[in-house]
Amino acid sequence: MNYRVLFFGLLLLQSVLNAQTSGSYPADIIRVTNGAHIIVNGDYLTKNNARFRTGNIGFLKVKGNWINNSTTAYFHDNATKVDLSAALVEIRGNTPTNFPSLTLSGNGKIALFTNMVVGGTRGNGPMGQLRINQGIIDLQGRNLIINNPQSNAITTNTGGGIKSESNSSLGYGQIQWNIRKRQRWTRV
Repeated sequence: MNYRVLFFGLLLLQSVLNAQTSGSYPADIIRVTNGAHIIVNGDYLTKNNARFRTGNIGFLKVKGNWINNSTTAYFHDNATKVDLSAALVEIRGNTPTNFPSLTLSGNGKIALFTNMVVGGTRGNGPMGQLRINQGIIDLQGRNLIINNPQSNAITTNTGGGIKSESNSSLGYGQIQWNIRKRQRWTRV
């Protein structure tokens, strides 16, 4: 048990103090104390069998790109609020990510290079929002799935929004908004 506290302390210290270093988390489960805030000043890269768990609400702010190369959707059984705050963000990786709740607080392009799910993480039912500040999500032929029946599941500020394609040769992207209350939500 103590090694997890030490690991978390080192992770937090590395993430907050190292302004030019990206976070790379190869395996195991990152467990976060309720209400904890983690800030990564660069890209966030997951590998192997990595997973992120909180007992309740946690906050993860990434000031770079999101790269999920783990073998899982990464967030499991939690209500973590994720904020991707870089001016230009790429969401990519070998595996799609199921974000419990996602804020895109930057004001530039958000490019999807893999499918993405927001809300409805296992065990938490209809919850989670996609909040778009002034950025534009470019689907680039990928799928964006929202698992939340509430009318405020997707919010934008002036100038923010979702763009289907700039190049239709990639195929057309789709937005799937699951508005029925269900026990099991769509996962990619």
